[in-house]
Amino acid sequence: MLRFFELRSNWLAHHHESSQLTNHQALIVLCLLRAKALLQIDRWDSAILERLGRAFAWQDTEGWFQEYEGCDPGYHTLTVFFLTSDTGAAL
Repeated sequence: MLRFFELRSNWLAHHHESSQLTNHQALIVLCLLRAKALLQIDRWDSAILERLGRAFAWQDTEGWFQEYEGCDPGYHTLTVFFLTSDTGAAL
């Protein structure tokens, strides 16, 4: 089972979507941090930092996060939840 999480995490770390979906970036960060804590490996630190950088680069000056063509309150809530979730892992 741990190998499954490692393989999926590797895919998440290296797969990039063509759309500007901040909630996906934030969810991938959360998944990689949880996998890092579970598997006790630091392999995805650069991918985590890259995804965080992308998510915050897409944040509007008003504070909301870009989803497709603008602000979406539902996806914004998910993005904030994902970015503030405690994973038990540190960079």
